[in-house]
Amino acid sequence: MTRSPLLLLGLLLLVRPAQAAEERALPETLGGMVAALGHPAAEPVVDRYTADATYHAAPAGLELVAALQQTGGRAAAEGLARLVRAGDTRVRRAALDALGHLGLRTRAVAREVRRATSTLEVECKAAALRALGRVGSGVDVPLLLDALWAKEGAVRAAALDALGRLSGLRLPADRHRLDLWWTAAKAQDLPTVAPALAALEDACLKGEDPRLHRELILRVGWLDLETVELRIATWRASSTPALRAEALLIATHYRLDY
Repeated sequence: MTRSPLLLLGLLLLVRPAQAAEERALPETLGGMVAALGHPAAEPVVDRYTADATYHAAPAGLELVAALQQTGGRAAAEGLARLVRAGDTRVRRAALDALGHLGLRTRAVAREVRRATSTLEVECKAAALRALGRVGSGVDVPLLLDALWAKEGAVRAAALDALGRLSGLRLPADRHRLDLWWTAAKAQDLPTVAPALAALEDACLKGEDPRLHRELILRVGWLDLETVELRIATWRASSTPALRAEALLIATHYRLDY
């Protein structure tokens, strides 16, 4: 069975505009990038930019980093994480700083930032440590404590800054005192995260005030963000409005992908 010429023409008219849009060159100026990415950044456009090796090096890569930081969202954060892996030194450092600025916690972001802390490039290492203060969790504390023994002052300062941001505390620049603080936090605060989540859920289901349990989670939940994330993921689908509201509040506080 053969198709009529009119049907073939109609199919061509539908396909050609889509192909033209796909093949259209991406804007190269900062303003053009921001407009093309959208707010928040659209994943397909982020993928096209980060797949192009042109944007793995300065100056084009630095423009892309600035655009992704401006547009924000999960796709932008994960695009920056890809630049941390693939970019040259200047682009990697800028991407790490941008990830710290966005502060959005996703597994892909945390994985690349943690990987970057092992670099021998001091500026990138410091940027990665600082970013961990915004996208990391309690599992990163041992790494940050070890970085306090680094010979480079910038690395030590970045590690201390990250510890303060993670914990929300003003911590002393003394490794031995910090070791004592971390030992106490693991013994006293870490074990309270899961029970606090369970108590908050129970309070919401019973129509009771969950405020005290919420306050505890917002104070110490960073120690075990994986447990927090898994628990509130179940609350999102709950038929109890109070639980859904608590999930959104906690996710917003910790900048979790929600």
